[in-house]
Amino acid sequence: MSEPESMDIAFEDGLRSEGPVTCVSPGLVRLGWTPLFTEIEAYFGDVVEVERTTDGSHRFVRIVERGSFAHEGWVVGPAFLGSDYFKAFVIALEAAGGVWEVPVNGYLLTHVPVGSTFDVDEQLYRERVRAYQAGIVDTPQSEHERPQS
Repeated sequence: MSEPESMDIAFEDGLRSEGPVTCVSPGLVRLGWTPLFTEIEAYFGDVVEVERTTDGSHRFVRIVERGSFAHEGWVVGPAFLGSDYFKAFVIALEAAGGVWEVPVNGYLLTHVPVGSTFDVDEQLYRERVRAYQAGIVDTPQSEHERPQS
């Protein structure tokens, strides 16, 4: 595999998204980010086929292989994301082989290896409660704050 590079991809719904990819083979890249706001449900770790377009960008063709991650997303707010409690969550997540993204301020995406015993819900809730008790966030995360993934 090659070193990560940034790639602009045009999706079927006309939306474009740019982020890091790693070339797997000619025309196949592994996504290093989750493209949002597109009808294609592609996630961090997925291998996708792309074709180069005349303007130098790339056109999404299809998902070739799903990454070996379970994906979940939460609205946690910018105050939590800037806190030491979030840092503690990240350390635990990464120690379990997980990866995280903040594609929009206040929105957290997590990617945990399939089969991992790491409980993202529990660890995130624990740190959100600690942040609440410290006065960092207004309320601990509740189920209604969590969008469906």
